[in-house]
Amino acid sequence: MLRVATLISARRGAAVGQFLRFAKTPTVGGVRAFSSTPIVGADDSDKTFTVSDKLDSIQHNVDAVAAHNAVDAFQTVVAPTTADMGYSLAEIAIRTLELVHNTSGMPWWATIIATTIVVRSAFFPISVMSMRNSARMSVMQPKLEKLQTELKNSPEAYDPAKMKEFRARAKALFDEHKVQPFMSFLMPVSQLPIFLGFFWGLQDIAKYIPGYAADGAFWFENLAVPDPTYALPVMSSALMVASLEAGGEGMPAEYIQKAKMAMRMVALIMIPVSMNFESVGLACCDYAGILLYWVTSNIFTLSQTMLLKVPGVKAALNIPNPAAASGPQLAATKLSQFPSPFQAAVAQAQKNQPFVKTYANKPKKASTPPANDN
Repeated sequence: MLRVATLISARRGAAVGQFLRFAKTPTVGGVRAFSSTPIVGADDSDKTFTVSDKLDSIQHNVDAVAAHNAVDAFQTVVAPTTADMGYSLAEIAIRTLELVHNTSGMPWWATIIATTIVVRSAFFPISVMSMRNSARMSVMQPKLEKLQTELKNSPEAYDPAKMKEFRARAKALFDEHKVQPFMSFLMPVSQLPIFLGFFWGLQDIAKYIPGYAADGAFWFENLAVPDPTYALPVMSSALMVASLEAGGEGMPAEYIQKAKMAMRMVALIMIPVSMNFESVGLACCDYAGILLYWVTSNIFTLSQTMLLKVPGVKAALNIPNPAAASGPQLAATKLSQFPSPFQAAVAQAQKNQPFVKTYANKPKKASTPPANDN
């Protein structure tokens, strides 16, 4: 009976000994195994190992696995990819930039320039339509001003029938010159979503594409930080002013002067602001990638303006020459400047009714002096 118990204990010791070998003892060589089989190499001093070495090895493996899992979790939760994006203006811009980058193999700074040029070129036909409409409006302007003056000087200016006649003549004038009043706003309205998309997208693109930030060039090696030399903000403002100074054709002279003065002030203000957007609560808006987009867009605008100054280009694009229009270039006139039906009704009522004087306050009756009995 005692022998059976001893055998059972020996077998259990062989199984449990695998766990108990981690006891805090200096070496394994001086410890008797719980199994009847001695530890191989226990007496060989070259192959002995300490428990602390074994624990360090296990801890190293555990740390490596934990670090790998932590990196995977971080990339999954904190660092989203473009596959996780939706289709907002900013996300569409990021997708477009990534498509150009992956297709062409260009670095990110060149991708921004190339994408900007392609998008602006796609909107060139809309720009031509807007300029054509503005030029036709300038050619029509003297006739419209003459019609307005005739209406104001007419004794029947507020007569409903006469006013309707003048409105019909003004509409016929617009139709004759193929002028659409709202076409002049087509270009800025169509480009606004593009501008906002790239502006917001270039702020967040580094969150989705980590390699974007370090793919700059020249003096702006990091596209996700401000330009350290402030050259890009100065270039952007200077190009904006140059584009306005070179353009402005087809607009009334007084409008051109006011617009140029306003844009000069804006350009001067934008230089210090774009150097430090953080001062106005827009810390991420002075990134080199955003300013590179602005510089490229302004260069395209200036080049387009200079191209239209080449003789024969406007004629080829069917854009009238406002300088050929006869008469003074007066301020733009709107149909809303003509008398409204309410004004005409008031004027007609005043013609048929006697004039009644009104007062802001009720007038006091003049007191009659008492009669003198003498």
